[in-house]
Amino acid sequence: MILWNKYISVMKILNPENSSIESLLGNVVVAILKLNPEVKNIAFNNLKSGFSLDSIEYRSLRQFDHLF
Repeated sequence: MILWNKYISVMKILNPENSSIESLLGNVVVAILKLNPEVKNIAFNNLKSGFSLDSIEYRSLRQFDHLF
């Protein structure tokens, strides 16, 4: 996911102390939770589908499934 890799690169420059994959995904999930209820489930599922099932990103996102 090219966009995700660019996001990680930028965030490592802007905030090197808080740029773990889990932390960055948490920030994205918080933003998704603020979306319209009719859209947030779609947005979260689309985010998850961008990662392979065995990736750390996908496994991290699975921890948030209960919120959606």
